[in-house]
Amino acid sequence: MITETTLPTHESRPAAWRRPVRGTPRFREPVLVTVIAGVALAACIGGQGPLGYSIAGWSWVIVFVLALYTLIFRPRRITFPISIWLPWALFVLARLLTSDIQAALQRTVMLLCPILVGVAVSTRPTNAKDLQFLSGAARVAAVCLWIIIALKEGLSLTGLLPARLNIAPDVMTGNLLATIFATEFALGRKRALSWWLYIRA
Repeated sequence: MITETTLPTHESRPAAWRRPVRGTPRFREPVLVTVIAGVALAACIGGQGPLGYSIAGWSWVIVFVLALYTLIFRPRRITFPISIWLPWALFVLARLLTSDIQAALQRTVMLLCPILVGVAVSTRPTNAKDLQFLSGAARVAAVCLWIIIALKEGLSLTGLLPARLNIAPDVMTGNLLATIFATEFALGRKRALSWWLYIRA
């Protein structure tokens, strides 16, 4: 069981982080988490989006912009351990300056986007109830992901996967879910291991 004693909560943070910040937009970061879930699902389904770009391409752009918007208004409430990821971010930026790839800027932003989203989500108070909800939502998402892959790749009709799969967004979403299950297992929730194996299969 995940307990409040093993999980960081908003109440355990310094009082300065618990005070409301003036000028903060009224939406809360569950909106950001919900948007992430929604666009991840849309990206896995696939298809063409506005202006000729794929839905998968629009997905990360929407999340990136929303995360930036959050950080602009709530910079003082960041609790994400930025120092841990700073060397990686600097390395990625340094590679951008030396890269001759045409889409280098886009790839750099895509690599840094998950960190930026983590920083944005960390500005919201989190308690054990929120984490329990996330745990349950991750399990539902894992089942939905496999259903989408089965329907999209014809597994439900033939019983076999094609030699070449077009499931890059699905793989990245699966990796995200796997990190949630791995974290739960590390915190003592033994059943999370079976979900990790399920999503990594």
